[in-house]
Amino acid sequence: MEKTFLIFMILVLAVSAMAQKETVNLDVNSDNLREVLPVTIFTYHDKFEESYYFDMFYYYNYDTTGILELNTLGLDSLWTAGMPNKDNWDTTFLMQHSRPLALMTDTQNYYPNNNHSVFNLNIEKPAWTYYYNYCWSRFLLQMSFACDTDTLKDGLFFEISFDGGSSFVNLMDSNLVLNSPNGPDRIDNFAFPQSSYVQDTIIGYSGIVKNNYSEYTYMESLEVDFLWDDENGFDVTDAIVRVHFVSDSIDNAKKGVMIDNLYVTVEEWCHYVNIEEFKDEENEVVYVTPNPVSEKSKIVFENERSELAQIRVFSNTGKLVEVYTTRENFVEIIKSEFNKGIYIFQIQVGDKYYNGKFVVV
Repeated sequence: MEKTFLIFMILVLAVSAMAQKETVNLDVNSDNLREVLPVTIFTYHDKFEESYYFDMFYYYNYDTTGILELNTLGLDSLWTAGMPNKDNWDTTFLMQHSRPLALMTDTQNYYPNNNHSVFNLNIEKPAWTYYYNYCWSRFLLQMSFACDTDTLKDGLFFEISFDGGSSFVNLMDSNLVLNSPNGPDRIDNFAFPQSSYVQDTIIGYSGIVKNNYSEYTYMESLEVDFLWDDENGFDVTDAIVRVHFVSDSIDNAKKGVMIDNLYVTVEEWCHYVNIEEFKDEENEVVYVTPNPVSEKSKIVFENERSELAQIRVFSNTGKLVEVYTTRENFVEIIKSEFNKGIYIFQIQVGDKYYNGKFVVV
């Protein structure tokens, strides 16, 4: 039993590390044989009523402490989560707002003069990813917001760091981001509508920024999608998004800034599968057909005496994802029930054990 388990764990580790780094993480190459298997290593969603942090290793929400860090600059910082109640900024008129709460520069009062409020979004590569040699390939940031400030100096701007906070660049300046320490190699999406300048020189949002439809006030949406090549993705371990609100000495009784539906995800694309390694080998004691898995495939194994067999399926991170039992010499696996990736299975038939693997693309 111990020997069989040791062999199985070696197989898990071997499959996890089966594909070495490449210089470019293309989705599918020209001969359609080597395909990226993306792994979600970090996902954070904050609606300010509740927040979620999960990944493909644990598959469930766990501690979000330290991810959203409010009021990092000083005691006069305005950022607070609550129910909007400022003129037409309320739960009746604001659309694209996950009611009832949002993140605001005060939920009821107009913002004061000469203020500088900051919050940080701290994203760290999870510890378990180092064991599997996972890189940092894709960083996606999305949020909804509305801005109501009184001069071209007041407003909202964003900074980002990929070197642990040693240096920050303006998130809305693509050239600065691409040339920042550990910065991305390319940008897939860069949607910052209605941008202007804060304090005359900083790219951000100043004045009134929102979408208007009939009598309702719609929040704007922004999205950035940064990508790293394999050779650089292993150098990235974290990202810090720093969000600033600033005001000058002029006070025209404006509402400030509201942010909602904050979403971040980080994926790794550095590991590939060679489809040819998974072609059917029906001369063996155990095999999967067809492999890669079609809409329905079968795991076939020896069971001449119709004994009770147990088939345990693991992800390539070692997580148990499915258990089957049968007295037949096969079990059916359905593609729609699995995420894209490599899977390892262990079959127990009486006192015999078999191991194998299949891929879902």
